[in-house]
Amino acid sequence: MHPELTALSDQEIEKRLVSLPGWTVQDKALTRVNKFPTYKEALDFVYKVGTAAEENDHHPDIIMNFKTVTVRYWTHSVNGISDLDFKMAVIVEKLIGG
Repeated sequence: MHPELTALSDQEIEKRLVSLPGWTVQDKALTRVNKFPTYKEALDFVYKVGTAAEENDHHPDIIMNFKTVTVRYWTHSVNGISDLDFKMAVIVEKLIGG
């Protein structure tokens, strides 16, 4: 896993959220709700996020409701949000854009 990780402070999280519009903290997890024009596009996005999660060995909670996909990251081993969660959020942003 990633033993060097530590939970970020609330202040550090708020500071980093500025560079990730659309992301919020909900229930202590870095969260993004994405709406897509079609069910197929939402499903394709879920697959892309899953592939990125496997490649980076860091897996989000993903909730798909028809054309809406919610991605939630938090690091279980530190019981909070870590650098790795923000790294994955940046990757997810790239997937949304492309």
